[in-house]
Amino acid sequence: MAEHDKVLTVDYNTIRSIILPVYGTGSGTYGYGQTMSSAYKADHDKVSQTDWDNLRYDIVNARTHQDGSAPVITDIEEGQLISFTNNTNYTSIANTATTNRFNVGSGRFLTQAATSQTRTWSGSTVPQYWLVAIQCEITATFTNADQARWFFNSGGEIRIQSSRSGGTNNAQNNDWTTLLSTAGMRSFGSQTPTSGFSPMNGQNFYRLTNVYQNYYSLASSAPYASNSYVLQAKCNVADNSGGTASIVNLKVVMTDAYVDPGDTPEDSPRTNEGVDGVFTITVTEKKATGSLVPSGTFTITSPTYTVGSITGS
Repeated sequence: MAEHDKVLTVDYNTIRSIILPVYGTGSGTYGYGQTMSSAYKADHDKVSQTDWDNLRYDIVNARTHQDGSAPVITDIEEGQLISFTNNTNYTSIANTATTNRFNVGSGRFLTQAATSQTRTWSGSTVPQYWLVAIQCEITATFTNADQARWFFNSGGEIRIQSSRSGGTNNAQNNDWTTLLSTAGMRSFGSQTPTSGFSPMNGQNFYRLTNVYQNYYSLASSAPYASNSYVLQAKCNVADNSGGTASIVNLKVVMTDAYVDPGDTPEDSPRTNEGVDGVFTITVTEKKATGSLVPSGTFTITSPTYTVGSITGS
């Protein structure tokens, strides 16, 4: 379309084709799964003020979701002459929505508890402590691959936080408390902890394979530098670059490879290096929400979460 040209039906459809894969069903790394207000116009159909309003709503809702505030966009009135400037205004904002499609603005999401697991090692339990490694697997099951894509594309994240408390007051236990506190809450999303779509290294939703890979790790410091906290991820397809997975598995692995100098080869088990206390793994989620124009709510379906026992020895 050139300056002074009339806005044709094809121009309207072209703008809509930009915002449709971002805000609507989309495919792969595109799509929020929201219902479009605008509709495709057949050749020679009249593009009314209502049509322009509906297209504006779709663009505004996408950008408000991404930025937390509505963009400055022309409100076209009935009988108004549609200009080249109007057209480029809509097109520019729709293109920005495409570029920023993984963003979620302030106030456009909620965080909520998903699930948790706790295990206690103490003098009243068997075993009373753990020596080598413990782990826990979390499974997020979506109704289908589209629901998974929409959750992650719209800024959704699965977050894991682990902690240790109580038990024996000794340096080894205190180190584990500090290590888990330092790790804090770690997020997993469409572009978290790493942006992009390759290599297939498990560093975000679109980089997942069906084999566990590390997406976060933290080691302690001397003399406990061999102790480590690792988070891993996989999915139910061999290559999720196209967003075809409907199940995401996350695993928490805590490895204690420290050998206390007070132990001897004859000590079995090596009681001096045993770790005890209460270990808790908490899963929360970040999920898109927010009001829409002219009405309605940005709606995303959460997965069903299951968390296995904390196991190991």
